[in-house]
Amino acid sequence: MGSNINRRRPQLTLNPRFHFDSLAHDNEAASTDVLEVVLPEDTTVTPNKTPSPVFLDGVQRISKFNRAELDVVKIFMALYRLPEQNVDLVFTANVPTVTTSGSIDDLTALGVKEVFMTCAKSLRIVDWGLFGDNSV
Repeated sequence: MGSNINRRRPQLTLNPRFHFDSLAHDNEAASTDVLEVVLPEDTTVTPNKTPSPVFLDGVQRISKFNRAELDVVKIFMALYRLPEQNVDLVFTANVPTVTTSGSIDDLTALGVKEVFMTCAKSLRIVDWGLFGDNSV
């Protein structure tokens, strides 16, 4: 049945850059940089088992509240590819590192990244019905 899904609908991308760029578009970012992409060691896809995510670490420069100055926002992203559901599940954390009201140090940003990574690695999909009927 999974191969029928692939023939009827286009493949979703595993490339986290696509989702990063989509988020940048939604944020109306003036510029973006992808700093790092980390692929999972285990790429095995098992039905009804949460896959290991692809991680992306990036930066977006965003004008907030119609200000001329750009805020620098670190973006931490985890992408879970769910081929049987024809879904890319994206989990993100946005960390303003430089704003008009101040900035945070690299150590604080690193602490946020560590918490994000722990959360992303522990995410488990319990109710696969959330993704609807995948028999189409």
